[in-house]
Amino acid sequence: MASSHSQSLVNLLALDGGGIRGVSELLILHEIMSRIQHDLALPDLPRPCDYFHLIGGTSTGGLIALMVGRLRMNTKEALEQYNAIAGRIFSKKNRKLKIQDGAFKASTLEAEMKRMVAARSTGNDSLRMLDEVVTADTGRSMVCAVTASNMEHPRRFRSYKVRENLEINCAIWEAARATTAAPTFFKRISIAEPGQIAEDFLDAGIKCNNPAEEVMEEARLVFNDNQPVGCILSIGTGHPGTVGLTKPDAFQKVLPLELITALKQIATSCEETANRLTRRFLERPDIYFRFSVTHGAGLVSLEEWKRMGEIKGHTEAYLRDPLVSKSIDSIVKKLCAHGSARGLSEDGSVTLGQICGRVISSLSLRQVKSIQEPAFLVPFERDPNFIGRSTIMQDIDKRIKTQRRVALCGIGGIGKSQIAIEYCYVWKERNPSGHVLWVHASTPDRFDQAYKYIARKLCLPGFDDPKVDTIDMLVNWLCKEENGPWLFALDNADDIDMFFKPPRFVDSLPRGSNGIIIITTRDKRVGERLIGGEEVIMINQFSPEDAEHLFRSKTLRSDNSTTNTIQYLLKELGFIPLAITQAAAFIKENSITVAEYIKELVKDDFHLQEYLFEDLPDFRRDSASVNSVVRTWKLSFDRITIQNPQAADLLSLIAVIDRQAIPQSLLQKYLERSIDLIKALGTLKAFSLIAVERGGSIFEVHRLVHLSTQKWLALEGTLEEWQKRAFVLMVDNFPSGIHETRKLCEVLLPHTLAVLRYRYLFEGDDMALQRAALLQNVARYNANQGRYDVARPRYEEVFQVRVKLLGKEHPNTLTSMNNLVLASQGKYEEAEQIHRQTLGLREKVSGKEHPDTLTSMNNLASVLASQGKYEEAEQMHRQTLELREKVLGKEHPSTLRSLFHLANALKRLEKLPAAEALFRLELERCGIVYGPEHPETIGSLRNLASLLEEQGQIAEADTIRRRVASLLDSDSESGG
Repeated sequence: MASSHSQSLVNLLALDGGGIRGVSELLILHEIMSRIQHDLALPDLPRPCDYFHLIGGTSTGGLIALMVGRLRMNTKEALEQYNAIAGRIFSKKNRKLKIQDGAFKASTLEAEMKRMVAARSTGNDSLRMLDEVVTADTGRSMVCAVTASNMEHPRRFRSYKVRENLEINCAIWEAARATTAAPTFFKRISIAEPGQIAEDFLDAGIKCNNPAEEVMEEARLVFNDNQPVGCILSIGTGHPGTVGLTKPDAFQKVLPLELITALKQIATSCEETANRLTRRFLERPDIYFRFSVTHGAGLVSLEEWKRMGEIKGHTEAYLRDPLVSKSIDSIVKKLCAHGSARGLSEDGSVTLGQICGRVISSLSLRQVKSIQEPAFLVPFERDPNFIGRSTIMQDIDKRIKTQRRVALCGIGGIGKSQIAIEYCYVWKERNPSGHVLWVHASTPDRFDQAYKYIARKLCLPGFDDPKVDTIDMLVNWLCKEENGPWLFALDNADDIDMFFKPPRFVDSLPRGSNGIIIITTRDKRVGERLIGGEEVIMINQFSPEDAEHLFRSKTLRSDNSTTNTIQYLLKELGFIPLAITQAAAFIKENSITVAEYIKELVKDDFHLQEYLFEDLPDFRRDSASVNSVVRTWKLSFDRITIQNPQAADLLSLIAVIDRQAIPQSLLQKYLERSIDLIKALGTLKAFSLIAVERGGSIFEVHRLVHLSTQKWLALEGTLEEWQKRAFVLMVDNFPSGIHETRKLCEVLLPHTLAVLRYRYLFEGDDMALQRAALLQNVARYNANQGRYDVARPRYEEVFQVRVKLLGKEHPNTLTSMNNLVLASQGKYEEAEQIHRQTLGLREKVSGKEHPDTLTSMNNLASVLASQGKYEEAEQMHRQTLELREKVLGKEHPSTLRSLFHLANALKRLEKLPAAEALFRLELERCGIVYGPEHPETIGSLRNLASLLEEQGQIAEADTIRRRVASLLDSDSESGG
């Protein structure tokens, strides 16, 4: 695609979000198109899609982009459709009684969009975004939205194909719903390709309500960095002024104060983006054009469709301003010439690659330079209600004077990231020429993604070259003195192995005297090591005063609860920010008072308090504050039970296994369908009830969440049922415990031990035998790890259960007897007695030549040798060898072991020539069975060398040892 218009001047159109005020954008665009019609003497009103190569928008702007871009309307048609839609979706009739999931019915917007699409496509209301019919070089359209799971990076729904970062080819009406799904106005929408996992989408206004920079970046994907730019037209919906819901009707009175604040932030961010671009193109006003009504329109509420007449009046007055009219004439002139501009690459033109920086005036394209503006890449809005923590902020200020790294440490939910975010904004105010960078460091993937995003935003040379190491490139760039000052925030650096074991992400952090790093981590050890052993800053709970301030800022404006009532609640919540925020969210979402919320908390206080005192002895001295947090999580659990029962089931299962290092593979065994597991984990993560550990496939649960869930299950009478389910899961998945399964055993052991503790489950014979089988596998794993002191009592328990339920002669009981001896390290007389008993029973039950009987013979012979009874041991080993050769064959691994044991017994009896003959025979057979480089073969070589040396055959012994050394070196070099 890029080659077909590699020399043409491309024109870009970006449309802001702004609710009903979007009509102002259409009126401005209509004026531009009307002047083009006049100047070119066109018979019909021209369409924007014929003059702009790429049209992008967010929210309302996204809706307009779909109309004039994907549906190829002219501005008159778009105004008619916009007026009709606005009147229906923002009418009082379309308001919902409850504002949960949006104040307006999204179904009305869906119906209106389907109607409009059907009218433009011969009745097909499900027409897709991808336009495979139109082949024109102009009129590409895209709209922005964000996913509920990751609101940091906007996603783009396109009417065209691109090479990378492909998005869902959804229906046009779905794209319209996604880009307009502003929280509190319309509920989110779930979208998926056929057969793929669905994602929930929201309006991207909170991230890019002015999408001009998104459109510029998108143009680079569509075309290329060398593509000359004709013009960039950015249209807003009015300067913020007094933004938000100005008409105090009943609906608006119940909206939370923070929504109004968010709306104000969104509007303000539009102008911040516009001002940033104006500065960037200060010396090239012929490229960037920004139009947004300066007075009046911004005072109209986002949903006041009845005041569209006022917006029209304000917009027309704005367009009559001589300076505005002159600027419109300038862009009209450029657009009128767009046809003749094809193929031009004139001096003074600017490329898409260059508009990432500040474009300066020049007469030669080669002299145009891209100068990076200071980057501010914190993916979160500043919290206008940030309070307290002044001592911590001052402590950070003090420390960065003498050290380049500062670590904020504390439990999850204590507010570490919020402090880091606020400090980033404060530092930027003090250092306007400095870069502020943000890296989410919870996983290697997110760490790497953040570095790539920063490099792209800084337009570092080669940032889009897959062969370039982005991390090294960014680190080297930051280390250069001329690229400072900078502040680098490393958030959620919790995985100590990720940073200090290969590939050692600690080495990927920037160094130098021109910047500072602020780290947030739950693990104090990580913080200390990342800052070179300096003292970390521990983040603790709020003071009562600050906690009340936070709570009041997060709840409804109309809540008149007294300080005493609120302080009672805050004390119950332990003054922990996360608990306070969760409680405030529940109160606000359900429109209840603080007193009603407290009543819910203490409804079953007696039971919860009783269980907490029994199971949480560490918290006896501060049970009140802890209990309140548990109750807060209980309300979240109840909410999850309604929203996603499978997520509640998964949390119930997790509550009865170990709370740490929970492998996703184990959870997948319970919820067999991947989509169910993904959704359940997503819900639990969204409620902060589970945390992702290393690599993204290992999870953990906070101790209080773990214990509180157990309490809820007990109170509901389902605890025993979930314990049984967990036990069956471990029986089915814990391996045999042999050496080859040790890694899986290590992962599952903590969870298996947890279910083995539920002894009251195993009163029935069947459950008791299942428990014995599981316990035997655990004991075998312990024994193979050399933990005989741990293995022996477990083997004894298995043996006793099997003797009682199966009888002494049952094969499983005999296996238990054999295992019991293996764990009897040093107790040879006891071991001999058990082995003789086992051998006798094996011969009786299975016969003298059964492989299990031969194993018992071998074990008895070995324990005889361990006691120095070499003659008897030799006789039994010889008998075992003969029978194994007969039953199993001469080259069976068990036969080879018998050959070794017999040779070793002869050596101890000083029958050295006979022992040498058998060692040589063993070596020959090992070479055939295992190969010359196998550990068993190398072991045979060593045994032979030792015997030869003992007989004085030094030369041959040395030759064999050199051969062993050579084999080991070769194995080491090959990575074995």
